[in-house]
Amino acid sequence: MSNRIWFRFSPWGKARHFLAALLACLFVVPAASAGDTADFQLLGFSKNGDFFAFEQYGFQDGSGFPYSEIFVVDVIGDSWVKPSPFRLRDDVDIDLGDAADAALNETRAKNRAAAQQLLKTQGIAGKGRTVGFNPRTELNHYRLMPVGLSMCFSRY
Repeated sequence: MSNRIWFRFSPWGKARHFLAALLACLFVVPAASAGDTADFQLLGFSKNGDFFAFEQYGFQDGSGFPYSEIFVVDVIGDSWVKPSPFRLRDDVDIDLGDAADAALNETRAKNRAAAQQLLKTQGIAGKGRTVGFNPRTELNHYRLMPVGLSMCFSRY
């Protein structure tokens, strides 16, 4: 009996094929990573388009604490406008559901109040729209890998 026939009928032959297929899958499948996924709200541009503001918010992975981050960007200078970014995390022990949503809304309101003076000073009027968006779950056409997050905005 040749080795080829023995390998085909051996119970270890199937195990080897299964193990090889399993290892191949582990190397091909992209790594999963834990982390919070923030929701996004466009706060707008200044009238002349020199300043842009946005907020990202959600619940932190692991702790479940609600958070809000507001960024004001100098579009021409490609930098944060001081004292931006405004970051607030409420270390509150909450369950899922309405209480969590209420806590998140309260956190966002407190952070918006902290940023309000800068938004007013820079003339951020709440105008703008998202004209392009590639979510993390979108796959690249050439490889089965996430393309990352990218967005494009326009003032109106």
